[in-house]
Amino acid sequence: FKIDGFNLRDIDLYGNYFTILPELPPTVHSLRLSVNGDENPFELVATPRLFDDSLRLITECTPNLTHLALDVNHLSTHILQRYFAGGAKSQGSRLRSLKICRMRITYRVLFAIARGARNLLDLETSQMLSVDDRFLAILGDNCRQLRCINLNGCRWVSDKGMAALARLENVNSLIARIDHKRSTRMRS
Repeated sequence: FKIDGFNLRDIDLYGNYFTILPELPPTVHSLRLSVNGDENPFELVATPRLFDDSLRLITECTPNLTHLALDVNHLSTHILQRYFAGGAKSQGSRLRSLKICRMRITYRVLFAIARGARNLLDLETSQMLSVDDRFLAILGDNCRQLRCINLNGCRWVSDKGMAALARLENVNSLIARIDHKRSTRMRS
């Protein structure tokens, strides 16, 4: 099925449960998507995985996308890595806001995001176990326009990663509630 809308700019599919993502109009600038559902008798079709065809629709059929929020547990890391591959010339370099929470992705994908999403103003990587100091160092070198960063629950972030972000001139909001023995100095 297809979402029609000649001038449709924002789509919020948060909390909707579906097995196939509808085809999106190319005018979409902002997409908020969640497939985290409960497996109870009323919502048996809910799935915590974004399938390849749905992710491909997002990455290939929305050329004007500037804000992307994905709240999923699993997705194809290969497609997401290709979306950000190529540095400043990548498709993902147009994004101004990226929110990926509780996602299980590889370091390669994170490094591709840090190298390819050069125009990001807002980044949220809450509750992601793969976020660490190496990712933050690459992010600090490439994403110079970042203003707002949310690292809640990222256990492997230490003072070294925070120092990489401190070099960014435009950061006005950094949220980092980290509960790990390595990061005791950052909690104060």
